[in-house]
Amino acid sequence: MKPANDVESRRQRDQFREELKTFVLDLLTCPFCGAIPEIMPWHGGGPRKTAVSCENEYCPGHPSTVAETPEEAVERWNTRAP
Repeated sequence: MKPANDVESRRQRDQFREELKTFVLDLLTCPFCGAIPEIMPWHGGGPRKTAVSCENEYCPGHPSTVAETPEEAVERWNTRAP
């Protein structure tokens, strides 16, 4: 039997993954290939640290960004150079 804290931790991760799905509509497409980027929890740092990246295997740029919160990650991803 798994310790309660492992089960709770997994539940929180799953809940956070579901929450991240609500941010997909806010993301601009990849500036290099036009693909829809993926948003996911980031393994390092705080509990809400989030990564946005282009996962298109044919993308010439493979851009990505990581931030402390989903909101900040979306803002960073959507910022384009003038």
